Amino acid sequence: MNVKPLIPHIQNVFTLSRCVALLLCSSILFLAFWIRIQGVDRIPDKQFTDTDGYFFYDQAQLIAEHGILPDRDMSRWVPIGKDLTQTLPFYGYVLAYSHKVIARFFPKVSLHHVCIYMPVVCFILGLGVLMIFFYHQFGLLFSGIIGVLYQINMIRLVFTGEETSPLRTVPGFIRIRVWYSESVRKPQIKKSTV
Repeated sequence: MNVKPLIPHIQNVFTLSRCVALLLCSSILFLAFWIRIQGVDRIPDKQFTDTDGYFFYDQAQLIAEHGILPDRDMSRWVPIGKDLTQTLPFYGYVLAYSHKVIARFFPKVSLHHVCIYMPVVCFILGLGVLMIFFYHQFGLLFSGIIGVLYQINMIRLVFTGEETSPLRTVPGFIRIRVWYSESVRKPQIKKSTV
């Protein structure tokens, strides 16, 4: 196999600016992950910091026991049980099957550990995709600002328990985008060749 035609392509993909952008985005994502998992060791077993954790833990436990989510959860709303046909079970399946895969390699990891860490992993993946999108659309500075702002918003949520509505954050991002357009990126005027 001739590798020489691939070398210029690889050099175009891994430019210095892209490597710096990757390093900046990775450091923001690592910092966001590190901040979100602090204090996890102080959470007792089968305890969660919000009510959704209990609901999804119960769903994942039922899926792990039965292989599928049953139509009725007989541990709630006794004697008739809670109807589960109207719930959205995708996240419960993700938790149950993630635990099944992880437990093959790390047998000491419980379903509780997976339920504690999975929201953090999903947040980091979503933030990473968002930062890559903003990097391609608006550049490194805007992507970094958005990543840090989302991280700060989640820090505020973790420490105060007060969730910021997306309707409140959208005008802030619009203001940042306008500021970014007006002050940092100057329109490039093409010189005519006439």
